[in-house]
Amino acid sequence: MTKLAAHEDCLRLIETTGLRRFLIGALAAAAAIAAAEERFAPAARLLGAVERVADDLGARPTLTESGDLGPATAETRDALGDEAFAAAVAEGRRLSDEEAIRVALTRATGA
Repeated sequence: MTKLAAHEDCLRLIETTGLRRFLIGALAAAAAIAAAEERFAPAARLLGAVERVADDLGARPTLTESGDLGPATAETRDALGDEAFAAAVAEGRRLSDEEAIRVALTRATGA
């Protein structure tokens, strides 16, 4: 099993079990993957979803999660520009957990 396939299995398991605390890390990793693949609009939406889940849980991303978020945020903001980045993050904050997982599982489709 590839690392990417394992990550996708993790997202599906979180969706099935409802273990939301782990959703922060899984979405942070998905945002980093999307940014690395130059899929910046989905990356920004996922960054917004991470913020919302963390706020909902009263949690902060761990150091590992923050390590994914910092570079993904900077690269995505640079690629989209401040205004488009802010709009996409706001859109991501409005996603349900299930919708955010769908964004995370959608790869290389131009979404």
